[in-house]
Amino acid sequence: MALFGRHKKQADAPAQTEVIAALTPAAASLGLHPADSTVIDRDLLDPIKEASRVLHGFTYRWTSTVDVGIPNMFFNDVFTGTIDGRAVTAANVRTPMEAMSLEYMAKVHSTSLVIVELSTLVPYSLEPRLKHHAFHGVEIPTGDAEFDAAFRVVGLIALGESPFSSPEVRQRISAHHDWIFSFNDAVLACIGLPAFTEADELTTRVQEVLGVVKAFPASVAPSVVDHSVDDLLVRIDKLDTLEDGIAFLQSLSDADRARLAASPTPLAKFADVRTPDEAGERFMSLDVNERLQVLAMFEKSK
Repeated sequence: MALFGRHKKQADAPAQTEVIAALTPAAASLGLHPADSTVIDRDLLDPIKEASRVLHGFTYRWTSTVDVGIPNMFFNDVFTGTIDGRAVTAANVRTPMEAMSLEYMAKVHSTSLVIVELSTLVPYSLEPRLKHHAFHGVEIPTGDAEFDAAFRVVGLIALGESPFSSPEVRQRISAHHDWIFSFNDAVLACIGLPAFTEADELTTRVQEVLGVVKAFPASVAPSVVDHSVDDLLVRIDKLDTLEDGIAFLQSLSDADRARLAASPTPLAKFADVRTPDEAGERFMSLDVNERLQVLAMFEKSK
């Protein structure tokens, strides 16, 4: 189960093989250092690949039943670090695309990637209205007719205030019709065009994505990321079933309960629960959206 995406890294990820020389000092000026692709959460791999394909005019998945030997997506020019208290990763994405032509089939398309740590779960994704869709789910209108005509906000269901309720957020995003935003737990991935080749491209993109995050309503993404509960989140990340969740709640110390109550997880509502009966009563007292958030934690492990 990937609750917040902070701890689950790629398994058997290909190592970085090159770094564009001009990008290294630019990344360093932001506080980012070279890394390999294992720093990218494996739960983000499919959304990144699907968004990259859509940005290049392909359907969001390769669905042929014929094995044409298309290589896997890989990353180059990977940099990671902390900016304003948030973990940030920037990279170039190389995505092989299929086509009828064997020559074209071997062509690799490039997109850029910026990943920013948020401070709470945001269950939405956003994309411009292109030839194909990267995300399949319920379209959630923002109430801004001009914005909704140009972009799709997608989620399983509307859960609380949208990060796109802010006019400033919509204004910042509207300037970029070649960016796709994928939210995975408490991580935001911005996949865009073009790929990073020049220093100012990397610094500008990172700063602009951070600007979008900073413009989110405080009720959606508080401006300060609290790492004091990271050890609790690691323990929660390992819970696979509702029974595991109940056992976790029973094992908490009073100090843990206080930290859990202040943490950005659906289980915060259960911080004072000590028995299975209390857990059941608390669950039934939640509204529909809160119940879905709790259930979604355990659905991710399946």
